[in-house]
Amino acid sequence: MSEAALIGIDWGTSNRRAWLFDPGGGIVAKRCDENGIAKNSATGFAESLHFLIGDWPRSPTLMAGMVGSRSGWIEAPYIECPAGLADIAAHLVPVENRVDLTIVPGLSSTVGHGDVMRGEETQIVGLAAGGEPSLAILPGTHSKWVRIVDHRIDSFRTFPTGELFAAILNHTVIGALAEGREVTPDGFDRGLARADEGQLVLGNLFAARADILLGLSSPRDCAGYLSGLMIGTEVDEGLALFGRQERIAVVGSDRLAGWYARALERSGAAIERVGEDAAAAGFWRIASAAGLVA
Repeated sequence: MSEAALIGIDWGTSNRRAWLFDPGGGIVAKRCDENGIAKNSATGFAESLHFLIGDWPRSPTLMAGMVGSRSGWIEAPYIECPAGLADIAAHLVPVENRVDLTIVPGLSSTVGHGDVMRGEETQIVGLAAGGEPSLAILPGTHSKWVRIVDHRIDSFRTFPTGELFAAILNHTVIGALAEGREVTPDGFDRGLARADEGQLVLGNLFAARADILLGLSSPRDCAGYLSGLMIGTEVDEGLALFGRQERIAVVGSDRLAGWYARALERSGAAIERVGEDAAAAGFWRIASAAGLVA
């Protein structure tokens, strides 16, 4: 294996991803698994870390995400926005007094409302490698909309779209008639059109069931309809909060980012799709700013 200089780990609730970097910041190896913090006890994090990267060369290790939450390995306190690379790098939290094992702090916002993020800040820092957009969207269980001003995270807003989608589809009579969980283009576009009406969001949720019972839609399109309705509503609310933008970055897996890009096309903005490895670029920039790598 090539000479190693840094390990970065995005350690979430359900999953985690790890990157091994060479001294030039290149990615030597990448690994992922489903052993998020939900599967770790308070005394099992060290063992779990070894399971993930124990065979990699020992290197300074930087972690981000829910591993630094109150229910994670050790709590890394939030820092208030606006915050940039230097602020984040200055507030790394060592684990068990080890300077070679640290956690990236989360960010908080109290302007007009309370909000928090963990892990997404590292992805946003990574966006700067390709020139920063003014608005970044990070879809997921809890989607983040992030305004970037002068290379700093100025403000953000969280939408629990993915969590609500899963709850409605899997645990209510609305989703009980769905055939499968695949998001179909026809179903998605139908839900998107309902979201465009800009009203009756709750009523349009129940329509997922009623339309099937009345023969107006297919059970196989139910998941797509719910996804289109909820993502479309999120996009409308997000654009109302942050305003129309010329350039928007959508960060995440190809499939999910694709649905968001489809919904955002209505705004007329230039949509830039960014892969999940934005976090890797963020780890390297934070480590460099903190002096963990040369």
